[in-house]
Amino acid sequence: MARNGTFHRVAERIFLFDEAIDCFVFGDFLLVLRKRDYRRIFDQLNQVLRRAKGAARDLHGKVPIANFDDFSKACSTDSRMADKVLAIRTRDYFDRLSYELVKPVIDEFELRIPIETVDGEVRLSSERSLISGFAFSSSSTMTSSRRR
Repeated sequence: MARNGTFHRVAERIFLFDEAIDCFVFGDFLLVLRKRDYRRIFDQLNQVLRRAKGAARDLHGKVPIANFDDFSKACSTDSRMADKVLAIRTRDYFDRLSYELVKPVIDEFELRIPIETVDGEVRLSSERSLISGFAFSSSSTMTSSRRR
């Protein structure tokens, strides 16, 4: 602060910030720090959770998931799971996703995703490790693993 042409250390409190900031504007950008709270305030959370339930169903159509009902419920009630399954749904490899594409990635990175065979159909476990494994795998990893 300038006084009489010289700068002095600011001792008085000028700004008070909420310690739990949800979002702020910087220039032309809106930066969201606490997505769950921001979504709740602006009524977006329910829409995200509904979209996540559809994305979970799409994922199950590509790679069968054991206990799918539990998996779908987790994706449509937990905002972190919702974000992850929605991110997977937008990956460039999603349209060609299959167990054959996923299996080498599970093996290569030693992902702890249990695999079951039910009536001749291979299914991945619906544990949270499944969604973490998919989120961990990048499109380049999926592509390079498939070529092996």
